Amino acid sequence: MMWVYFGLYLGLGAFAGLSAGLLGVGGGVIIVPVLAMLFQAQGMDSELVLHLAIGTSLASIVLTSISSVWAHHLQGAVLWAAVRRLAPGIVIGAWVWCLSTKVAVQIAIIRPNSHYQKTMKIDGAE
Repeated sequence: MMWVYFGLYLGLGAFAGLSAGLLGVGGGVIIVPVLAMLFQAQGMDSELVLHLAIGTSLASIVLTSISSVWAHHLQGAVLWAAVRRLAPGIVIGAWVWCLSTKVAVQIAIIRPNSHYQKTMKIDGAE
């Protein structure tokens, strides 16, 4: 049975790669929903299925991005000076966004039936 899922995963990757190349759609539209269905069919915990599907899709994005950067670097098509100037802002912006999300969740937990709790669909909200 494991070989069947292995084949399905390979087929999914080939289809997502083809559709990404031809149409520009792949991970979020194709890979995540199909991975979620495959994970659920394999009996994974339903609370973790979507997290695993999104994480797997993001991991594949990281790997393909590294490959793409390397290929562009070999062709001399990466402006490393611009990367060095932009990187601190990207890191700080991501960190601030993560922190603000954590604060919003804490507010939602502390203030029952608040706007945050309803927006984030946290248990206990009406």
